[in-house]
Amino acid sequence: MSQIADALILVLNCGSSSIKFAVFDASLPVIPRKPLWNGKVQGIGEERPDFGETGTAPYRINLSTEHPFRDALEHILEQVFHRLNGRGLCGIAHRVVHGGSKYFAPVRIDADVLADLKSFIPLAPLHQPVTVEAIEHLLRERPEIPQIACFDTGFHHSIPKLEQVLPLPYEAWQRGVRRYGFHGLSYEFMSTTLAEQYPQTARGRTIVAHLGNGASLCAMLNLESIATTMGFSALDGLMMGTRTGAVDPGAVLYLMSNDKLSLDQVNDVLFRRSGLLGLSGVSAEPRVILKHESDPGEAGERARLALDLYVRRIVREIGALVAVLGGLDLLIFTAGVGEHNDFIRDRVCRDLEYLGVKIDEQANALNSRVISCADSRVVVGVEPTNEEWVAARHVRCLLRLPFYRPNSWKKAMYSRILVPLDSSETSHHAMEHAADLAKTNGAMVVLLHVIEELRLSSGFEPPKVYIDEVFPGFLSRGQAMLDQAATRLRQDGIAVETTLIVSKGERVSDLIVKQVETTRCDVVVIGTHGRRGLDRVLIGSDAEQVARLAPVPVLLVRQSHPAMVNPPALQEQ
Repeated sequence: MSQIADALILVLNCGSSSIKFAVFDASLPVIPRKPLWNGKVQGIGEERPDFGETGTAPYRINLSTEHPFRDALEHILEQVFHRLNGRGLCGIAHRVVHGGSKYFAPVRIDADVLADLKSFIPLAPLHQPVTVEAIEHLLRERPEIPQIACFDTGFHHSIPKLEQVLPLPYEAWQRGVRRYGFHGLSYEFMSTTLAEQYPQTARGRTIVAHLGNGASLCAMLNLESIATTMGFSALDGLMMGTRTGAVDPGAVLYLMSNDKLSLDQVNDVLFRRSGLLGLSGVSAEPRVILKHESDPGEAGERARLALDLYVRRIVREIGALVAVLGGLDLLIFTAGVGEHNDFIRDRVCRDLEYLGVKIDEQANALNSRVISCADSRVVVGVEPTNEEWVAARHVRCLLRLPFYRPNSWKKAMYSRILVPLDSSETSHHAMEHAADLAKTNGAMVVLLHVIEELRLSSGFEPPKVYIDEVFPGFLSRGQAMLDQAATRLRQDGIAVETTLIVSKGERVSDLIVKQVETTRCDVVVIGTHGRRGLDRVLIGSDAEQVARLAPVPVLLVRQSHPAMVNPPALQEQ
């Protein structure tokens, strides 16, 4: 068993021309979502490959023409072990695109598993070969480090048989020719983060659009996959960067018979020469094609056609999944295109207005977490994905790695820490201090925000306006602030709960004290503004009132606390 000091996990994500990597610290009770560092080699097999990682600008590297992926992997390992500075890896995770009909859950790789993964190469010819090459190399060169395969098909194991079966002779189903679905690690992360960000809405009818160079949609009910657009292979469904998406099999047969294309040539057309690149003749990247929409003649026409068809296919497939779900409550965009291409989101959502989708143009342009208007019948959001963190979490679970706990002979001082939060810098200082306590004690942080309704309301709003607009605004801003703070703590591997309550005239300090018992916390960490003189005599301090009344220890944190110098600002959204 690895020592806690060496509880570091390397995650590898091998693509058709790149290898991404990330290193995670598994010594904490909850693995931080932000890696210790990450990086990638890109341009493998091309003229100018380069390497970059956290803290290092990309630079050119030389890769052999015979074994470019092996050389790229060796360069990554060399840099990782140099940066580890004597610390060891307890495991290596691989994102494996296809597990066939045999593998859905993560599995430790041995010779038998490797042989199975090789047999699945025809199912994912773009990604599987390079992943297998990396696994083989590491088994040979680093056999002491456990390797775990995490399958992109696994998350969709919950879809009903009706969504799995293809309309082929039944013998094909019996041989494993079925719809599998992909991008599972991304959707698995979404099922975690959406439960945190949209605790009620996300458990309803949700569609997640994973739009990258590869693209797919996933329909979820209660955060489980019930349908997806990719099927037997990663070719099905949406139009993609270089892949066709769903295409009439008759067109493929025609190309083979009329143009005399071999299987390898057909494979090249479908996987590498179609999609946005094939139609536009310019690029597989929507932002590059956008610059050519106004070009004269055929060039502009092809650019417009490529983007129009790309959007149309997304809209059509969303419509199909809405039919399966029986409606839509939440639509989430993720991955490279989904997270960073506001014009694609805008065009898709405009074509979904019949569902009651309304997006806020300014929020969309800023890639905000929520981009829908307050009166939109469907909540529309943007969420960064984190496949690497999901894989790292699977490694620790499968290998049953130890993590830091206080010494067994010395009971942890705190297990649940209550942090009252508002938009002030002082409250943020308190949260950072609580984060340090949580790390030391392996404790949960409970973030509390109290909405002082009487203070925030002017009292002159018409009742209907107040009920329909003003008060919901208080709630949404308060929850947004809690969500932002919770995300910050979870990135450091800290377990977090959030609580939002409304004061109808009660003193804030009294409500905080009541929440100590309600949330079962054993310490309060609260910021104090350090009032002095007459101001202190007249109105007192909520923080000091909590210190007097709370049945548990209370830690008062002032802005000038030396451990809290120059904190990042906590913005109230």
